[in-house]
Amino acid sequence: MTWNYRRIALDDGSIGIYEVYYDKQDKPELRTVDPVSLYSFDGPEDLEQDLNYIRLSALGQPILTEKDFK
Repeated sequence: MTWNYRRIALDDGSIGIYEVYYDKQDKPELRTVDPVSLYSFDGPEDLEQDLNYIRLSALGQPILTEKDFK
């Protein structure tokens, strides 16, 4: 199973960045309940790397909706 960060538009009109897990056909299968939050125990550089990774993976893809997981 693979995963990445994606933007998800919820039915209530909000949008957030979530961890999304894919099935063997690379279709979204599961997502985290809560949107991601950023923190680091290793300093600001580590946090910046995480933020850059999230930016590249989540913002470079189409926005998913809750219907994509039903």
